[in-house]
Amino acid sequence: MKNENNHTDKQLQGLFQSFEPPLPKGVWDGIADKLDQNRRRRLVLWYSVAAVFIAVGIIAVCLGLSDSQKIKSVAKHNIEKTDSLKHNQKETSKSSAEHGEQQALNNNNGGKLHARYAEGNSADMPAEAISGEPTVKCVEPPPPPSAEATESSFLLPEPFGLRKLTAPVEVAKAPVWLSLPRPAAFNMPDGRWMISAGIIQQQSGNEYAVNPNFSRYVHKNYLNRMKEGEQAMGSIGLSVQLGYRLNKRYALMGGLNYRQMNTKQQFNFSDEVPVTLMPGNTPDKFGNYPIIGYFGSTGNVSYSGFQRNSLIEVPLGIMADFPVTPHWSVKPAVFINTGFVSGVSGFTLDYQQLLLTSQRLDWYRKVQMSAAFSMGAFRHISRNVEWGATLSGTRMITPAYVPDASVRPRNHALSVGTQIIWRID
Repeated sequence: MKNENNHTDKQLQGLFQSFEPPLPKGVWDGIADKLDQNRRRRLVLWYSVAAVFIAVGIIAVCLGLSDSQKIKSVAKHNIEKTDSLKHNQKETSKSSAEHGEQQALNNNNGGKLHARYAEGNSADMPAEAISGEPTVKCVEPPPPPSAEATESSFLLPEPFGLRKLTAPVEVAKAPVWLSLPRPAAFNMPDGRWMISAGIIQQQSGNEYAVNPNFSRYVHKNYLNRMKEGEQAMGSIGLSVQLGYRLNKRYALMGGLNYRQMNTKQQFNFSDEVPVTLMPGNTPDKFGNYPIIGYFGSTGNVSYSGFQRNSLIEVPLGIMADFPVTPHWSVKPAVFINTGFVSGVSGFTLDYQQLLLTSQRLDWYRKVQMSAAFSMGAFRHISRNVEWGATLSGTRMITPAYVPDASVRPRNHALSVGTQIIWRID
């Protein structure tokens, strides 16, 4: 439906076009107060900034005046000192000239006095005339100053800049040489020998591998059971070494080490029983025959304990010395150790039947080789003594068991220790 009252609508719009609702009382007063407050805040801020600048300026002027007074005082003192030196030199020259003239005059007077009293009584002659000494005594002039005055130009601060000032400076006649001692870290004894002793705390463990030529002699789950049941334990080690310095940087080291290898064991499992056929087969080093199959399950293996192997080693290697500061140095070292098993204790798993069996000393090689690398930070306590901390790792090169054994265990260790070194003159 079309709207036919457009004229009426336009009239209503014209009536309300200029209509404005009345504002509540006090609105304009509040706006005016708010504007006054903002204006007062701006004024206070500007006054504060101006006060700060004025205070900083006053302080700078005061400091500048103080520095200026000090500069004038220093300059005046230096000028007075220069005048005094010049005056002393003039007085010295004048005194020397007067002394020479007086000496000549006295000598002349002495000759006249002798001639005057030659015909008279010598008792009336003055003592100075008889002795021939001058009648006037002169004091020796003071020695000239031991330093020469020269002029030196340098910059001194003013309140608002720098100023070049020329002032006399005393210069010594001969240069003075200072001899400083060498740092303690590099003032080492001339002797080439040294002795070191150390103690370490290590975490050791075993790794197992199977000889490929004897794989049929080892239970199929042996490596997994050993990996699950053994954990590394902490142990102690001691070392005493003798060193010979090749030069200032490198030294040959050799000595004796003792260390333990502890392994925690926690076995709890059941596994299959291997089947072996004895006739017609060759046993391995431990008397076991090849496995031809498995059947059934054996009883449960449950054990909690640890095994300990003791090792005596003869290390031989080279140690370097790299100074870092006058009192500290870093010492890396590489060793090849020749080891001998001195004792075994605890249990292990039979690698064929997976049953607990006691450790046996005749299983181990007579000679075991290992390699070690260490890094140490050392402090120079005195001219002959160094003390420091070391971090080292050791890995066996040869397997622990006898040659051609079915299993090839190797030991490894990571250790932290402390070491002291005595240098011998």
